[in-house]
Amino acid sequence: MSAIRQALGRLDEAITRLDRNVRGLEGNLAGQQRDMFAAPLPSAAARKLDRAIAQVEAILEEV
Repeated sequence: MSAIRQALGRLDEAITRLDRNVRGLEGNLAGQQRDMFAAPLPSAAARKLDRAIAQVEAILEEV
């Protein structure tokens, strides 16, 4: 079970770094005109998080 806790801790740290980077990017883009009608690009981070969540759920179902 400690391996799961370690993995969740690393995931939490990664999400924190991702959130910090997104906030920085948003700050850099403040005041710039953006295309409001463009479709958002698929987020690689969102796909990775979805896979990580699915893996954790699978592990927890085994326990």
